[in-house]
Amino acid sequence: MNATTVQLAELVGPGGIFTDGDWVESKDQDPNGAVRLLQLADVGIGAFLDKSARFLTSQKAAALRCTYLQPGDLMIARMPDPIGRSCIFPGAEQPCVTVVDVCILRPDKRRADPRWLLHALNSPQFRFQVERFTTGTTRKRISRKNLSSLSLQLPPLDDQRRIAAILDKADGIRRKRREAIAMTEELLRSTFLEMFGDPVTNPKAFDVQRLSGLVTEVKSGWSAKGEDRPYGDGELGVLKVSAVTSGSYKPEEHKAVAEAAITKELVVPAHGDLLFSRANTKDLVAATCIVERADQRVFLPDKLWRITTKRSCVLPEYLLYVFKHERFRNGLRSKATGTSGSMLNISKAKVLETGVPVPPLVQQEQFASVFWKSLEVKRKLMEGAESADDLFHSLVQRAFAGEL
Repeated sequence: MNATTVQLAELVGPGGIFTDGDWVESKDQDPNGAVRLLQLADVGIGAFLDKSARFLTSQKAAALRCTYLQPGDLMIARMPDPIGRSCIFPGAEQPCVTVVDVCILRPDKRRADPRWLLHALNSPQFRFQVERFTTGTTRKRISRKNLSSLSLQLPPLDDQRRIAAILDKADGIRRKRREAIAMTEELLRSTFLEMFGDPVTNPKAFDVQRLSGLVTEVKSGWSAKGEDRPYGDGELGVLKVSAVTSGSYKPEEHKAVAEAAITKELVVPAHGDLLFSRANTKDLVAATCIVERADQRVFLPDKLWRITTKRSCVLPEYLLYVFKHERFRNGLRSKATGTSGSMLNISKAKVLETGVPVPPLVQQEQFASVFWKSLEVKRKLMEGAESADDLFHSLVQRAFAGEL
């Protein structure tokens, strides 16, 4: 496969552009405006995420001389995470512009296939170049000037299209598997609401009891000092709060602590325990997960609680989804103390005084059965997704090493 070395800026032909987005300040925005302002959050790795909801009027966009996006434009993020990630703008119902930290690349399609170019920009080879030209300490970024000078090995157009087709197919498989994983979680939420209703409004009129009467223990751990790496021989792992905050238990999120340095009683989570983040930022405080697989060599820090329920009254699987319900969790968050923007903390007393609807145990058992079966399906889907990810990344490496 014959390829020529080109700089990114050379791929812009007649009618094309390679420019930064626009400098649109808060004062320029209008929630009732007809022009949507796309953000860094909209730019995923190979996917347009469609997350933002900011607008300005067409008159203000004209006054600021904004550049309107066209379907097929590549959006390149000049800030993390990661820097240089790219997606293709698919078009939207309303006219769109984007912020200054997103580059707009409208390539010459006679030279560069947009789908091939998308994969090239997200490849490890190109990402390595991007990292070499980033600047800044607290907020790293890359300038458009530096981006424009980065090079690509440009194969003939037919080869680009062939490579893009292969990578698109592999990428589509892995994305569908990730979507299937997300659907298992959505199925559980839907099943919970169908069986028990909203735990805040309690439409099925279940008996409401304080959490203090439904648990046997709420116990925090010990935040031992450790190294941010997996534990080895002669070591244990103190869990990081990130082991809980995603909503799924991740025992690999820990710091290594020498066994000889352990001076206090350890709280080791067991299968079926609920773990609760009592101290964190506003978005992450009151996160809850269930221990799906136990690791006897990891223990809790003081910012996590282990909650053990009275199984004759309430099952942990049911209580998990009560805590995961957004309105219920917001109620718990409202009990936290701390200043805005800092670490918030929820006291044990305030959590234990919270009222929880208590359905008949037989219904909880039915939900628990669905829960564990769903986790097994999810586990198998994740194994398949990891294989699909490995295949895709292998193909990307080969494609941009000239081996595909």
